Amino acid sequence: MKSGLLSLLACPICKYYPLQLKIFKWETDSDKFNQLESIIAEKNTEQLNKDIQIKVSKIENEIRVKDNISRSEKPISDYLKGLNNIYDDILAIEDNSNTKSNEILDLIKKELFNKIIEYKNEKNIKDLTKIFEQIKFNIHLLNWYLFYAEIEEGIMICEKCNRWFPIIETIPQMLPDEIRKEKPEKEFLKKWKDNIKEEVLLEAIPFNLENYVICPQCGHSFETVEGGEIICPNCNYIFNR
Repeated sequence: MKSGLLSLLACPICKYYPLQLKIFKWETDSDKFNQLESIIAEKNTEQLNKDIQIKVSKIENEIRVKDNISRSEKPISDYLKGLNNIYDDILAIEDNSNTKSNEILDLIKKELFNKIIEYKNEKNIKDLTKIFEQIKFNIHLLNWYLFYAEIEEGIMICEKCNRWFPIIETIPQMLPDEIRKEKPEKEFLKKWKDNIKEEVLLEAIPFNLENYVICPQCGHSFETVEGGEIICPNCNYIFNR
């Protein structure tokens, strides 16, 4: 899954939008993110163009832009408004992958959108063109992050109905409750528990880890409905919930 898909997805159950996206692991090679460090330092748009292309044309003194975000050629004023409209989508992304991608996301949130918000009501086409040139590199960066980099594992969370949907092997698993499989999904939560908020782990639906405990002796996690003293099935250590 690419992060840009978030702008098209709503909760399949309650239809709430936008979903919260937490990225745990990228399929895109970490070296690719590391290379971006020097590209960002040099503002090397040409290098980014090899992966993501932005088409800029001029028709009757009107600047028009087409990229993966706009999906069609648009006047620069409409294009900048469209960028402003996806601001909530960007804020809904949290990168917990421990790669350079986290720094890229912070750069996009702070520099690119602050500039867009500052000039969102600007009408003068010359000023709009100037704004576009000022943020063109960051727009390339945004396109790269949203539509080139591929997420291998992550989670999407609906803040309205408290449902969660895993991303497994790049595929978002957005299925109705009745056909979701409890065991593998709980295993997914256990695998990434250190990256998921406690309220999601213990309260989210359709499955959660409310009845799971972790043995303080050996670290083994297991499900139990017992109260009081608990015996770890792995090492026989006795502890209280």
